Amino acid sequence: MPAFPFSPSKQGHSRSGARSFIVSISIALVFAFALAQTNAEMNLLHRELFSTTGSLTSAQPGTNFHEVTGTLHMRAGGPRLVSGSPASADLREQASSAFGRFIFDSQLETKIFVGAWFYLKEVSGSQADILCQLSAEGVLSPLICIRNDKLTAAIHFTNVFIPVDVEWKNRWIYLGVATHLKNGSVADLKYYYKYPGQPMQNFANLNDANIGISNLGQMFAGTRTFGTGLKGRLGAPSVYTFSNPDFSDIAYPQELIEPTTNFTWYCDPLNGNDSADGTTPAKAWKTAEKLNIEGQFTGMFAADSYEQGNVLIIDTGGEELDLQGTSFRISTPGLNVKAAEGQEWIRIKAQRTLPNNSWSPTATSKVFSTADTQDHVVLWEDDKFMHHPTGATFESVKDQLASTPGSFWTDGSTLYVHPFGSTDPRIDGKKYERSYYYADGGAMILSAPNLHIEDIHLGKTCLARSTDNDPIGGYCVGFGAPPGRTVYKHSYLYYGSKHNLSIVQGGPGDDVLIEDVQCEQGSPYAGAGGQTVFVSFNHQPLDLGITHRFHRCRSVANAGVIGSTEGVMTQFYPVFYSHNLGTPNEPDQFELFEFIDCDFGIGNIQGDGVKTVYLERTRCGSLDMHAAVIAHESYFHGMNRVIFGRSLTERNCIHLIEGSLRVNPVAGNVDLQGCTIDARGVVDLHGGVPQAALFTRQNQLELTFVNNLVLMPFNVSGANVFANLRQTDQLTLSTNAYQLGTSNLVYQYFNGSTSANRSHAQWQSLGFDSGSFLATNLQLDLLRPTLGSPLINAGANIGPLKDYTGGTFKKRNDIGAFESPPVTFEDWQTENFTEDELQNPAISGPGSSYLNDGNSNLLKYAFGHSAITVLPQPFEYALVPGLDEFPPVFEITYERSRWNSDISLTVETSIDLVDWSDADIDEQQILSQTFSSQFIKTYAWSPSGDIGFVKITVKKTSSPD
Repeated sequence: MPAFPFSPSKQGHSRSGARSFIVSISIALVFAFALAQTNAEMNLLHRELFSTTGSLTSAQPGTNFHEVTGTLHMRAGGPRLVSGSPASADLREQASSAFGRFIFDSQLETKIFVGAWFYLKEVSGSQADILCQLSAEGVLSPLICIRNDKLTAAIHFTNVFIPVDVEWKNRWIYLGVATHLKNGSVADLKYYYKYPGQPMQNFANLNDANIGISNLGQMFAGTRTFGTGLKGRLGAPSVYTFSNPDFSDIAYPQELIEPTTNFTWYCDPLNGNDSADGTTPAKAWKTAEKLNIEGQFTGMFAADSYEQGNVLIIDTGGEELDLQGTSFRISTPGLNVKAAEGQEWIRIKAQRTLPNNSWSPTATSKVFSTADTQDHVVLWEDDKFMHHPTGATFESVKDQLASTPGSFWTDGSTLYVHPFGSTDPRIDGKKYERSYYYADGGAMILSAPNLHIEDIHLGKTCLARSTDNDPIGGYCVGFGAPPGRTVYKHSYLYYGSKHNLSIVQGGPGDDVLIEDVQCEQGSPYAGAGGQTVFVSFNHQPLDLGITHRFHRCRSVANAGVIGSTEGVMTQFYPVFYSHNLGTPNEPDQFELFEFIDCDFGIGNIQGDGVKTVYLERTRCGSLDMHAAVIAHESYFHGMNRVIFGRSLTERNCIHLIEGSLRVNPVAGNVDLQGCTIDARGVVDLHGGVPQAALFTRQNQLELTFVNNLVLMPFNVSGANVFANLRQTDQLTLSTNAYQLGTSNLVYQYFNGSTSANRSHAQWQSLGFDSGSFLATNLQLDLLRPTLGSPLINAGANIGPLKDYTGGTFKKRNDIGAFESPPVTFEDWQTENFTEDELQNPAISGPGSSYLNDGNSNLLKYAFGHSAITVLPQPFEYALVPGLDEFPPVFEITYERSRWNSDISLTVETSIDLVDWSDADIDEQQILSQTFSSQFIKTYAWSPSGDIGFVKITVKKTSSPD
């Protein structure tokens, strides 16, 4: 076999000679020239189409290649013939060469075309040669390479490199080089590329070039690297002869069906086989280790978005996907991961189950040990968290272990346990499981951008350092690379360590959606600041414009409890926390955190590093974000804080304050309108601090407080609504309702010379809170005003707006978070019709029907519906079945609004449809009711011995009751 020289000095030409020669070369670049098709055909000499599994090596080069350097891992997906399967070779040897070589008769051929399909996921480094012609002696001639991240046409002999702006990453691209060797080492060259479904393009020409070889006897395809790491695929490397000196017969071989990347891959831990190709459920892969390999290289095809990306379906209906201590790492950009059809979850086993016979008794009473352990791991007994004494050695903790049933400790070499109930773990039949120490920081790591991951059920990653209980990472799911535009959804993560879901990487413009994710029971060992189940983090001191969206996420018990499997919801540490490693005045890395329809119980949302935080229909403890906070229709178990230079804007929110009233610091811009604050559950002042208040001024304040309902405790003297306000603050307060009890409205208002408490009357005498009032009977039903409440229509009209329920009103003027339904027909008309429609009684009048469906506007108002609601059956009636009565009795059911104050509704009967009279009502009952409607059943006698007729008559009264 001829040698394969790599050094230019072995080619028989000096570098100085090469430099003087290349001056005379004429180079023509053609970037968008569609090659004309001719009737001439190229003649195939050699081609390799690969198989869907297996490997080609120097020892086993297969039946087509004459020689293989490195390893070519054959995989499903690639070009094919009509009768063949799509296949290609995975070029996964990092920073080393992996290629196949063909050898042909150098004495006969002077016109050679070499071509191959490539799919290049990642190339890092200075240069990788991927397609090359050589002499029979193995000397390099024209080639195509990736050089400095550019697709490049080259002649190695003369150091000619022609980079071209052609997209080549994460897509199939066909590359080719045509050589017409004319005399000596002088040749004409053409370089080509082609995308699937598009014509072949000529991207570079060299005429009368000295290529440094005098015969054409070999070619290679794959990768020959110069300190370069390459991940990619090679498909259908081929050698052809052609006839026409003007290259007019060069064409893409039509018999070679183009590759695609629209693949679905399968994994089945029970029935799979890692030697299979993964392309069907019957050929599924088996292990997470196999998935890691296929994702790390190009076993699965990368894409620029998940809409275009591959799909990975994991079937855990028969067996969990056991990680066996190695992180499941998603490394394929654009990959979609989901459960098999008919299964809710991909059940991933991140923990290790310890055999009962692995335990041995120790010299310490009731304490057993096993060598099956790692540093910092946590042990569970029947899924219950256990006590964890801290210490540097077993000697320092053995007495605590002996005296504490349900405790464990490990030094990384030996794991010790004292079971609950002081049982013997060898024979007690209990399940003992421990976490793994994952070197990558978590059980599942998302290490590629633009992913779409769903259906993950994973937990038990908790860690606790033996000496101080530090959680040492231990995420359930973490991000190991900037996520780009990623969706992570429908997931259940539990028993995590530092975080259950950790977004700790980010790049410019990232937009991550976390949807329908539930995180439960973080570490019971970590202190405040060392545990939160959701986290967003970035360490770069740059304004990156990152957005993280959390939709329909929840946590029921954010903290694990020792001795229990239930957990607890606590405010000791937040449910969500954002932070960075920044310094003062560093730019905010995050543009937006968005929380929509989330339920975090009483768990707090805290952090910094973000410009804006937006909440809608979200429940949580309270907010302490160094950001502009905007909240709509949300429920808080506490008051939200805001610092100087930031802002807090709330619309239609509810605050529930219980226990101790604390100092709640506010500064900057605070704007609350249409909110309800219920502090009736306050029992004392935290630490007896007199300035404890719902709003305690900390710095210059701009406060807008309009249409809010404030309910203070009845018997807690010294509780305050506002504290430490100053005449230099910009205060806009009006049309609020206060139920104060013994509380102060304003504590220590400074008027420029003195500070003093202010009652409601004194406050209004200073010009504040016009239109506000005190009340003791607000007629509330679970904080919602009922008919006749003084809150209805008592506030300012703050415009078209939703209330807490999400209903949109054209006129939002009730005080508090709830807007009542219209209580007059005129209000109903305003809500349902435009200004022009209100001027036309034929559309909006009481007897008109907006939909022309036979049901008048007044009837829909009376029954509690909008003008655009179709009422298929306004009411139902029938004879009472099985009742032997004379005259007969009608059973009538109908719905009516609970809010109408200006209509009468009567049941009437007739025997001839001409004369009607009020029905003789025997009984009436309320079947059920909602906040806005009642469902009524009534019984009425027929007017005679005949069956007769019945109707409901709705009339508008002259004025509301």
